[in-house]
Amino acid sequence: MFGNGSNGALNVTSGTTNLALDTKYQYTTVSVSSGAILSTNSTSGSVLYILANTSITINGNITLNNILPAGQNTWSVTLDSTVYTNPNVANGGNGGGGSTQGSGFGGGGNGGFYSASAGVGGNGNSTPGSGGARATATSSSSVVTARNNGGNSSGGSGEAYSIFSNSATSGAGGSAYSNNGENGVSVTTTSAAGGGGGAGGSAGKPGIHLVLKSPSIIINGQIITSGTSGGNGGNGGTHLYGSNVSGGESLANGSGGGAGGGGNAGNIYISTYQLTPGTFTMTNGSGGTGGTGYISGASGSSGISGTFILNQFSYATKVWNGSAWVIRPSKTWSGSAWVSHPTKIAQ
Repeated sequence: MFGNGSNGALNVTSGTTNLALDTKYQYTTVSVSSGAILSTNSTSGSVLYILANTSITINGNITLNNILPAGQNTWSVTLDSTVYTNPNVANGGNGGGGSTQGSGFGGGGNGGFYSASAGVGGNGNSTPGSGGARATATSSSSVVTARNNGGNSSGGSGEAYSIFSNSATSGAGGSAYSNNGENGVSVTTTSAAGGGGGAGGSAGKPGIHLVLKSPSIIINGQIITSGTSGGNGGNGGTHLYGSNVSGGESLANGSGGGAGGGGNAGNIYISTYQLTPGTFTMTNGSGGTGGTGYISGASGSSGISGTFILNQFSYATKVWNGSAWVIRPSKTWSGSAWVSHPTKIAQ
């Protein structure tokens, strides 16, 4: 249960010591001094899994938050017949105009209308795409539109239209997470340019599960397995109209990007005979706020807080009941301390 001690003693006296995730560590003792940190620099994984067959003493911190990449993943590992799955991230919000979230990232917002049509925002994804480029309309026709889609979580560009031989250039879509769409530019008295759509917000980062197993566990410091919050969606850009153009101005504003979802916190699993508990921080990341525009982007969902799971064993002894040896507890956990109980051997 508490391992074979094959990794020797782990002593973290200062600075930060990183261990790999999804690996079964079997120490004799573990000690983290005050001011020191035990953590990981793994870029994938679900759990930090530590056994010590003598004792674990944490006077510093175990920090397992804001480490893994943002977004939803499906990592899992089986250790000692138990499956540990990455805590993951809540869903992001759709971008204004209907572009969907993806992997916890917000969808990009649509570009601004010129009349009854609209530029299209990119769908949410794990990386931002190129924001829709500015669209330019130049024609002697009555109406010309030009627009470009964004990619992934970026915003779509706005539309432009021109009357007679004049020109108009729309706003570009936001390309980096949470960037606002740009405003319409370059119009004459008889042309108009829509605003670009806002980019979607980044997803939060999940926390990491922690398993500690040892006969004696003393925690005077802090253990952190929290998720981080999702980013806000970018706002849509505004339209620009010439003085001789009217009607539909509000439609020409770009729509807001959807916000990113918050990261779920990791759980803390402790198996021991004797526990001195410290501070356990397992908070969820909040979802971001959708960007504003002609159609606002949706907010991201908040993550889930972690759970503290304690498997507490009682000390026991064997006593003679007059005909056989039976196991009876000699110490039990009162909720704050171990309490000794006298035993009597039958005569």
